[in-house]
Amino acid sequence: MALYSWRNPLERRMSVGTHEPTAEPSGGTNGREVVPPLQTSGPAAKPQIRKRCSEARESYRRRRGMGISSHDLTKKIRKLDLFPEISKELAIEVEEALKDLQQYEENSKKYPDQSFPNPMDRTVLPRLPTEDEYAEALKEVQDNFRTIDHGYVRIFDAKSINIICIVMYTKLSDLDQCLRLQLDFLCEFLHGCKSFIIPPTSEDPPEGYFMSAMGWSQNMTRLKILDQYRDEKAIEANREVYDQLMAGSEKAGGTLWNMYNRLASRVAEKTMKHFKKPSGTLSADKDLPAVDANDDESTNQVAGNLAFPTNGFYADHYWDKETLPKPPTAFALVLPTSKSTGQIKSKSEGYQVDHGQLVFPDVKIALTFPPDTVCEIVFQPHVYAHGTMKAKAFGDSSRLGICIQAAPSSTYVVKKLLEVPPNEETSASEK
Repeated sequence: MALYSWRNPLERRMSVGTHEPTAEPSGGTNGREVVPPLQTSGPAAKPQIRKRCSEARESYRRRRGMGISSHDLTKKIRKLDLFPEISKELAIEVEEALKDLQQYEENSKKYPDQSFPNPMDRTVLPRLPTEDEYAEALKEVQDNFRTIDHGYVRIFDAKSINIICIVMYTKLSDLDQCLRLQLDFLCEFLHGCKSFIIPPTSEDPPEGYFMSAMGWSQNMTRLKILDQYRDEKAIEANREVYDQLMAGSEKAGGTLWNMYNRLASRVAEKTMKHFKKPSGTLSADKDLPAVDANDDESTNQVAGNLAFPTNGFYADHYWDKETLPKPPTAFALVLPTSKSTGQIKSKSEGYQVDHGQLVFPDVKIALTFPPDTVCEIVFQPHVYAHGTMKAKAFGDSSRLGICIQAAPSSTYVVKKLLEVPPNEETSASEK
């Protein structure tokens, strides 16, 4: 399969479905899936027909094991709020924060000799959805989103011609031996780090807890356990094991960057340069130390952690284009793994994890993660809203999600949040 760098999006453009065979007409089931009748009239008819035809073509190819050539999707940005109640609560918090900011500015001018708490230090974050809210959002995704679960796909913003994301799926059986060994080592390294991370307070840790504890050395050569998550007692009690584990940190980190480079080499290079810049820290986070390219001991706070994006539905509102006109892109990797061993697990070994789609609601795209498949994604986390549905794992199955992305600003520009109301139809490039 050909791999492409992040180049001019007008290159290699082709329409989705071109040269693709259509599904065979049904003349009885003959072992085929029975497809319910389409709604042929009413306002929902055309989108429903397009979605069903698209799914039929993809299903046809999967059943016959046909190769999928790369193709592009061009989507219009139409703001869609999957969690309206959270948006309402967030709007109230933002309004309160804005009032506090105005009061702070007035007091600072009126009493210049006195100091007041800066409300911009207050972090305004949306809460996580409830089970019922996840269920409603999942129904919306399953009914109205286009599902992508195989092949190599690039998704473009129709107005700005910016790439929203690139996704590539590779069957475990199609991995070359060298890459498979590298992925096995990466999984083993990350699983080994769990023994030296402060355990979560709850028996059921938040999704991505352990990857939230992993970061990078300042020179971006090695993976590290972030200082605030290090279990110093466990490290001292098992110093030899810990040192032996960390000896492989450079190899593990190199695997992630190699995969990023093979999917989008130019973007990976720009992202690395951003992390290594002495002035690469966000201007809103002036307290962060400058990056020392020769420092291999401390962690790179600009690079953040390895947590897979779960609740970035409002991330496009947070980012201040004046602060960072060209935010770095991100790379995500998703692997089917065993919860107990951390190793890659196949469907024949009992792997099953349902749902957990990575969705881009403003373009109604859902990336799913089928078994026996490695998924690689390049996307712009600070430009386009995104997030994951709640996954359901069975038995010893788990899904390892890793992400290379810049740390979000610790101080959000509350005025920006009020400029774009939920569900307003606007291009992301105008924000």
